[in-house]
Amino acid sequence: MNRKIFVYIVSLILPLALLPLALSPHKESRCTYIMIIVAAYWLLEPVPIAATALLPVVLFPIMGVVSSADICMNYMKESFMMFIGGLIVAIAVEDCRLHERIALKVLLLIGADIKWLMLGFMMTTMVLSMWISNTATTAMMVPIVEAVIGKITMTSHNIEIQLEESNSLTESKQVYNTEEDGKSISSNKSPDVKCSTLKLAFLLSVCYAANIGGTGTLTGTGPNLVLKGMLEELHPESQEITFATWMMYNVPGMVLCVFIAWFYLYLVYIRCSNVNHNVESKEKIRGIISKRYDGLGSISSQEATVLLMFFILVFLWVFRAPKFIAGWADILGSDTCLESGLSELLGIKLSSLKVLPAGAIVAIICFMTAMLTEIASNTTTATILLPVLNQMAISIGVNPLFLMLPVSIVCSYAFMLPVATPPNAIAFESGNMNTVDMAKPGIVMNFVCCGVQLFMLNTLGVAMFDLNNFPSWANHSERSVSVTNTVIQNLTALGNITFQGSQTLNNSVLI
Repeated sequence: MNRKIFVYIVSLILPLALLPLALSPHKESRCTYIMIIVAAYWLLEPVPIAATALLPVVLFPIMGVVSSADICMNYMKESFMMFIGGLIVAIAVEDCRLHERIALKVLLLIGADIKWLMLGFMMTTMVLSMWISNTATTAMMVPIVEAVIGKITMTSHNIEIQLEESNSLTESKQVYNTEEDGKSISSNKSPDVKCSTLKLAFLLSVCYAANIGGTGTLTGTGPNLVLKGMLEELHPESQEITFATWMMYNVPGMVLCVFIAWFYLYLVYIRCSNVNHNVESKEKIRGIISKRYDGLGSISSQEATVLLMFFILVFLWVFRAPKFIAGWADILGSDTCLESGLSELLGIKLSSLKVLPAGAIVAIICFMTAMLTEIASNTTTATILLPVLNQMAISIGVNPLFLMLPVSIVCSYAFMLPVATPPNAIAFESGNMNTVDMAKPGIVMNFVCCGVQLFMLNTLGVAMFDLNNFPSWANHSERSVSVTNTVIQNLTALGNITFQGSQTLNNSVLI
């Protein structure tokens, strides 16, 4: 059956099949009905996700879960304004091509040696992905990768022809120069196969770095702001998560994950395959990058203005509430919201897990989240899981951040499938990969990055956020906020992220 027809059939049958929940006199059941419908529509996308985000405006008031006035108030929260501000600056950076200038300059400084070139691509992608969308960053870096790999391929062919002409004994073997010892290594693999392996490694490195880099700042990717918004709504007294504390906690783990990914890809795809290039190809690669950089011309007034505004924005974000000194936002207050009961009910049901150690609970949830986010968008996954985890933590007497913080970050660790994230899709399409090419290293990256996050949580996280103690701001069971409001709080962000990602992905197809 055609997938499109299947999606439409399921989208029509599901609301009818679950109608008993909608007709229930209990508010929790009616809320569950709406949640399942919205989550299913997010996953199947029978209509645009931004349109699905507007369903609660109609369904919640009609079904008597929450009033229309209260829902509409939740479509413009502080966390959304933070995201919109970052989005505006990101669009300005992309429009004036400042991100391309930064990327090319870094690559020129790194050099053309394969292992350092890969690291240069990854570090550049990571840093850019912290501030602009993961999709836009990947779409910009992939053409540069393809140009570099193309030049290596061309040089490899030329060297092979010269070797065959000079030595007839090597007809059945291909000889490549290695940088480490200057000796010859024999291989039965053709230059095309080796360069294909090199291209695969570089494309995977870029999409991995883009996914990981988005976790470095509060505005880097959707789940980060979902967590921030939910804390503001569920626990207004909580002041732990700010732009500064987020970076202090997660940048070390982000950098560690990128270095592990670089070492893993280099070891598996480059060193073990004996893929190297000589001085001639290095010069040609440097020439490609230099030519692209020179083509940008001198820095324009537009770029200088955007760069200045970018630094001002980052400064204001970091020093809004840095914790180590008084921030400029201390004079601002916060607001509270409503209750419904579904998250509390689910949290109580899940509290049976309290027989396990807290560390085991968070590990299980993190690995399950890493698998779930492979088939659902990272923001959708965070939006569905975080309210339940909040109430679960309260039910078992654990600091809510101990469960919510790592899960919000792990939602971005989707490395296995091309459908998991737009960066994966771009790399998959550009490299003509099959699913196994992405899944085999991806599952390793999933487990490694989850392990790094658990390590950071139990070391730096405990030190920064006092995660071993139950906070006073969470000890308000009567103020438990519903899944309804916490999901609504993130719908606008989801729509913005989806629109931005799909728009950039469409542009990348042209590239």
